[in-house]
Amino acid sequence: AFLDADDEYLPHAIEMFRAARDQCPEACVIFGDSQQGGGAPVAVAPRGAVHPVPDYFAYLLGKGAHEANSSSVMIRKSAIEAAGLFPPGVRIGEDTDTWMRLGCLFAFARIDAPVSVYHMADGQSLWQTRQGTDPFWYQTYARWRDEGRIPPERRRTAARYVQFSKLQIVIFQARSGQRAAAFRRLLGDVNWLTAPKPMLAKAILIAVFPGILGWKRRAL
Repeated sequence: AFLDADDEYLPHAIEMFRAARDQCPEACVIFGDSQQGGGAPVAVAPRGAVHPVPDYFAYLLGKGAHEANSSSVMIRKSAIEAAGLFPPGVRIGEDTDTWMRLGCLFAFARIDAPVSVYHMADGQSLWQTRQGTDPFWYQTYARWRDEGRIPPERRRTAARYVQFSKLQIVIFQARSGQRAAAFRRLLGDVNWLTAPKPMLAKAILIAVFPGILGWKRRAL
């Protein structure tokens, strides 16, 4: 289990991880949510239900899915060694790159409750400075795809999630005043055949009419 230097575990976090491991022994990665930290005292989270996540990409494509982060995850040592450790020298997105590789190979389980507190004392983290640009894990995905390292049962959902992520960038660019960049990505980088159709329709609509839908920033 990992804990970033500026974050903290909630009470019983490790106990919840251990209980989830015992309940879902097939899962090699277990993750929960993180509460946003600030000046106010952090409430003790209730202990949530545990849900198997056999396909992490299918889960991320689901409505309202929460991504893992490095302060809310527990991983079997043998699994992270098999998938490869955190990529050396990568300062932004090294965690999502690691989750992507693990998602190609192993089953996950999700704790339906916060297990940690995510602090941003200065109101900004490094990933926010990279919003609207390609994350590092795109390179790893392309390499694994071309080398045939993604198992057949994960290829479709992994490919769809890549396109989903690209459409998130299109929406960010369009709503940030970068409409030309959004259209270039939409027309030249997004695979319309593979992309989830509801997300594709939303991205096209927002690229054409940036103010038509309410929007909330989301980490890529």
